[in-house]
Formats: sequence, structure tokens, C-alpha cells
Amino acid sequence: MKRLVEKPFLQIFFDYETRTMHVIRPSETENMTAEAYKTDTMEWAKIILDLKPVKILVDETEMKYGIKPELQDFMQKNLIIPAIGAGLKYVAMIVSKDLFSQVSIEQILEDKPSHGLTIRFFDEASDAIDWLKKHG
Repeated sequence: MKRLVEKPFLQIFFDYETRTMHVIRPSETENMTAEAYKTDTMEWAKIILDLKPVKILVDETEMKYGIKPELQDFMQKNLIIPAIGAGLKYVAMIVSKDLFSQVSIEQILEDKPSHGLTIRFFDEASDAIDWLKKHG
């Protein structure tokens, strides 16, 4: 697993053998601005378009940033839809302990057409990892 990004609000790792991306949103997200969220989303999207992962594990257990509806639309348009176009098939989300953050992420992923993308939410990292191993 190779580390690609290490920033205060975003960490990205990539396993070239399994084409699996691991994304971590740390607790520092409590201090994140909307502009920083957009910047990180665009950086994440660029990496997805370059590397074309099939699976992504997103660990948001420590995330403390509630994503407002306009940013949910931004993420859908600039990250989710391009990721599907790049071949992303499976997303395992380890949900935030912060209820507001958890609900906002679920709204981004559940309220939109999936276009062949399978998304599952987990409380435990081990369950998410096991699920991804079974797919692809």
C-alpha cells in the first residue's frame, strides 16, 4: 500500500495490486472549511481518474465535518460521477461517530443514482475490508 496524500483533512493510500484505494478523513476535519473540502475533493478525484481504482475503502470514523447540501452536490458532480466513469465498482464506508457527518455522507451516496456502483456502510473496519475482499 503506497501513501499518495497526507494532508490535515485527507489521507490517501493505494494498493496497485488490488486496485484498491484507502481514504482516511481524520479528526482534524472539525476545522475544515468549505473551500478546503472542495480542494481536497478535486485532488481525490484527480487521483481516481489517474489510477482508476475498482474499490475504495473510506474511513470516516473520526470525521467531524458535516457536509452541507451544496457541498454534497459538489462531491456528487466532481467525485462520485467521475469515479464511476473511471471504473469504480465498490465503496466501503466506515461511518463517522459524529451523527451529523454520518448523515451528510449517507445522503451523498444514498440519494443519487448509483450507475453500477455498490456502496455499503460499516461500523467496523474489519467488516468493510472483508466485504471489499469478497468483491473484485
